[in-house]
Amino acid sequence: MRMDSNKCERRMYMLWLCLIAVTQTIYAEVIVESGSEVILVCPVVGNYTFPVWTGPTGLSNPLTFGQTVNQTGFSFVNDTALRISAAETRFSGDYRCKTENGGEGSVTLKVTSYNVTMTFENVHSNGHYQGTYGENLTATCVISGGYPEPEVYFLVPSSSASGESVLRDYSNKTTTVKTSIRTQDNTFIVNASITYTISDYRNYGNLTCVANFSDVNIFKRKIVLVDILVPPQNATVTTIQGAVYPSTPAIFRCAVMSVPATNISWQLEGADFNTSGYNYSVKPTCTVDREITCESNLIIHDVKREDLKTVTCVLTYQQMTVNRSEQLSTKFSPTNVTVSKMPLYVDIRVTPQKVTLNCSVDESRPTAKIVWKRISASRTTMLTSSYITQESDGRYNASVTLSKIDVDIDRTMDGNMIVCCAQVVGLTDVCDSTNITVHYSPQIVLPLTDVVYAYRGDNVSLTCIVDANPEPLIKWENSTEPRPQVEKETSTSGYKLVLHLTAPSDGDKYTCLAEAASRQVTIRLIEKPLTPKPIIEQYSYSNVTIYISASAPQPRMPRTFYVMYALSNGDWMQFDKPIPDTRQGWLDWVDYKIPYTLPLGSLANNTEYRFTVKSVDSYGLVSMSETVYFTTEEVRGPNDFDSYVSKDTYNKAIIISVFVTAGVFLIIIIAIVCAMRSGKCGGSSSKSYVM
Repeated sequence: MRMDSNKCERRMYMLWLCLIAVTQTIYAEVIVESGSEVILVCPVVGNYTFPVWTGPTGLSNPLTFGQTVNQTGFSFVNDTALRISAAETRFSGDYRCKTENGGEGSVTLKVTSYNVTMTFENVHSNGHYQGTYGENLTATCVISGGYPEPEVYFLVPSSSASGESVLRDYSNKTTTVKTSIRTQDNTFIVNASITYTISDYRNYGNLTCVANFSDVNIFKRKIVLVDILVPPQNATVTTIQGAVYPSTPAIFRCAVMSVPATNISWQLEGADFNTSGYNYSVKPTCTVDREITCESNLIIHDVKREDLKTVTCVLTYQQMTVNRSEQLSTKFSPTNVTVSKMPLYVDIRVTPQKVTLNCSVDESRPTAKIVWKRISASRTTMLTSSYITQESDGRYNASVTLSKIDVDIDRTMDGNMIVCCAQVVGLTDVCDSTNITVHYSPQIVLPLTDVVYAYRGDNVSLTCIVDANPEPLIKWENSTEPRPQVEKETSTSGYKLVLHLTAPSDGDKYTCLAEAASRQVTIRLIEKPLTPKPIIEQYSYSNVTIYISASAPQPRMPRTFYVMYALSNGDWMQFDKPIPDTRQGWLDWVDYKIPYTLPLGSLANNTEYRFTVKSVDSYGLVSMSETVYFTTEEVRGPNDFDSYVSKDTYNKAIIISVFVTAGVFLIIIIAIVCAMRSGKCGGSSSKSYVM
């Protein structure tokens, strides 16, 4: 029978509850915790006193003889039971009692101890373990003074799925070694070691050793802190700002994360920066979390064009050194760009010409890209060279470049520029140019057609424009008449010569000559259509109606009318909306009128204006109608506006009212005459009705 010792100690009347009686040899088991008082009752039935007690090896056996008790801390109770004042683990074992009448009994005592001593071995002077991120750590936990032997395992912090830090049993995922020794005091010394990899420097900051006494579900824990060393991680050196000669300094940044902090220093070409001779400054900063991130900014203020050197960030961590390097490469534009100059002029009047141009560019870093352009007054055109750009070493650890291009010259290039530009990304282009002057044969730009239309009887001006360089001899000729007087000038399209003709004849031919270029035009006369004076009427204060009448042009062709107006002494203005000639068939064109309503929003009221109609046909010939004067009405009140009628409408109304009045009087006279004749007017009936 197994009993809880706490229920048995210090209470004599509980002794019999801890016994099991047997017929011959009687056994019993008592379990108590170390330090407890325990009374062992001889399980032999009968009347007897002072049995002989013997105990486990190591005690003063026999424990009793007669009334004498040989073991310190032991004594008789009721002359038969054996009392232990403070149980010790070494007292665990079998206790036998033998009575004077030959009866024997056995009691097994098991003394447990959960008050263990737990220590970690091989720790540093501060009592912590020291591990390195990414490497293995071996920890040893020693548990002393326990009985029975405890189960030992380790808990290692890690992150849960939600990101929280939790303890996990890593015994089955790591290397765990456990040994145990049973001491003379009947306790165990358990030596347990764990070897695991520190794969997360944020969560491996401690380690827990657990001793589990499964018989009573008691857990003893010992926690040791782990100082995790994090060697330099993510060590980088970058160019924050590239040097641009002569004004922009170079800025380098070196950054590293470690625990503890890493010392950062700078070198130039393998030597300490203090010996470089440069004007520089260093700005270090460190931020501390679970890890330490340090940065150092190196600023080189007085960069030189020839700078093409290695800058090294030296990271010193305990006994380890890590280097990271970056190139100091000063960017600068070329100082000079020179393009070979064109000859005074290029003559393509006889044969086509090709000109080869050279562009030399002095040093730049990086090597400049050479771009050729053709620039005219209206646009810029990129040119492509068929030559390979040549490079050669310069004075500042950079390259000098030379580019060539063949340019096919044509008449459109006259007055253009050929530009050579050296381009360095992020810097301003450096360019040089040469102007092109081209001598090319005359080309007649105007007239565009070989027929010129005019109204019969009108004067005609013939214009000849010639594109050429240099200025050609231009003349108008008529094979049947001497060359008339002409006026010569320069236009944007070339050289211009105008021939003024007074009332030429239909079919006259004139030729514009410019050296080998010529163009003949024939004059064709058409009848000027008649456009009589327009009729204008005002029906309201917002609009005016104009009636346009015109004869058909000969030959027939489409045309458009425009209403022109002006103050009596002002310049002509035109209503924006054109009026198409919509008449069909061969009607009397003079009597056929087109009404058109004009808004008066742009005209002042009570003001005299001039009106005329402009006719424009499909040849672009223009004729004007006679001018008519018209005075707009003065604006009146709303009631006057509602009852307003034009003068023409008013006159018509007067005429109608006169005729109506005369008719009424005539009817009255007839009625009176009929009445005087006995009412026999109006029919054969004998009755008459007076209305």
